[in-house]
Amino acid sequence: MRKNVNAVIDDDERLLRTAFSPMHFNHKGKLRPSCLKPMTKEPDEDDSSRMNNKISVTRLDYAGWNFCLTHAKSHQSEVKTFKGFLKLLVGKVRSIGTQLQYKPTEDNPFHANIVFSEIDKSREDELDELETASLQATMRKLLESGEYVSDEEAEELSKLEALEDTETIEVSSKGIGNKTFQEKRQAPFMKLIDFLNRLLK
Repeated sequence: MRKNVNAVIDDDERLLRTAFSPMHFNHKGKLRPSCLKPMTKEPDEDDSSRMNNKISVTRLDYAGWNFCLTHAKSHQSEVKTFKGFLKLLVGKVRSIGTQLQYKPTEDNPFHANIVFSEIDKSREDELDELETASLQATMRKLLESGEYVSDEEAEELSKLEALEDTETIEVSSKGIGNKTFQEKRQAPFMKLIDFLNRLLK
């Protein structure tokens, strides 16, 4: 994980958008573009007179999988259950025409917003047909550019991350030329390969 959160969001960063069931999945269990829809009926956080044009994401490279899992689960309720994440790459998000805004919150210091340029209206207005079609097209492009990570896969990645962090601490107390260092350095990658092989079966 990266340390010391940079206010500038780099193109190579990964973002996670939390997916909840049943609201974000179709009848076949596939993630729907609506998981990326701004809540336009809500006031914009930067200007309450404007229509909301933002959705929340977490900066994975700073937060880590364990934080993202814990935070996502804390937002479950009786009507929505955490079922994974849509993983997005910042460079692709920007190439589609959406913008990014680092906006830490009280419970998430790694929080950011994806900002949809299609929405620039007063809360009293409604999106017209062309604006709605443009927003839906952008949502589809974002979904297609990303990768769905199920809740089970995220749990495994969190465990691997914890193992890697632990082994890094253990390695730092040994000499660089020590054989044990080489074995420990390879361990997380072998676990990752085993995990990916099990996914492909």
